[in-house]
Amino acid sequence: MIPEKTKEYQIKVSTFAFSPSQEGVLTITDNSHLQNTLDKTSIFEIHHAGNLKGKIRYDWSHNTFEEVEYLYVPETARLFFGGGGSWGVINLDKFELIRLESVMLFWYLARHGNTIVAVEEISAESSDLYGQTISTIPIDPPFETIVFDDRIEFDCIVHGKQILKLI
Repeated sequence: MIPEKTKEYQIKVSTFAFSPSQEGVLTITDNSHLQNTLDKTSIFEIHHAGNLKGKIRYDWSHNTFEEVEYLYVPETARLFFGGGGSWGVINLDKFELIRLESVMLFWYLARHGNTIVAVEEISAESSDLYGQTISTIPIDPPFETIVFDDRIEFDCIVHGKQILKLI
């Protein structure tokens, strides 16, 4: 169930070379760094009603992408983020990490109605606006997609036709 009232947070993101001395309220480390060197730090400054509520620090390996990707869901005060070898969800009301998923190579986040889609190198996942998993499918690049109201169809070379459920 989606709350009728939404909270408006303003989010500013800065990404720069990794430095272990950066200060932050909530620190998240890309778990895939065991295979890659941490070389990026992104700081999310979270503001509410014009005041700084806090900072979130995300240390990650950029592999091919230079910026962290994020998607804010005001209805649930959830911040979805991803970069390098992981993606996750933060509850901004409690300032806590809800999920942190290790992946082969994170690609992008997208919102489709009341569904958030996270796509990475070898899988795609749909979740509700709170970050709870709806559906996960295997995929392989290159792929083609067709978006419907209730699903996204991925046509892959190895895995064939895969259907990701949406709500």
